[in-house]
Amino acid sequence: MSRLLLLNNIWRNKDRFTEFFTKENMDAFLRMIPLMIKGEYKAKQKRNIYIGLAAILYVISPIDLIPNFVFPVIGLMDDVMILAFGLKYINKEVQNFLLWEQKQKGIIFL
Repeated sequence: MSRLLLLNNIWRNKDRFTEFFTKENMDAFLRMIPLMIKGEYKAKQKRNIYIGLAAILYVISPIDLIPNFVFPVIGLMDDVMILAFGLKYINKEVQNFLLWEQKQKGIIFL
């Protein structure tokens, strides 16, 4: 029953995830990463990227503050909350990137 409660809670809060998981944001994110690596796009606030990446690494890492195998429901909930927290920061940088892209379209290269 507790897993059903957890899934219900995630479903009710899905709007927090759907803000980031739009086709436009995912496409922008996939365009942003190579441009950052090349140095063409400089993150407006690098901490947004660092916090987002740290959250993603935490979720995929086998090291966990609240282990999923010991406390399955609470362990999964902390992963979901940290992932939502990290995606919020990545989304801020994606929005900055979209603004940067719009400005780049207005620049005429000679």
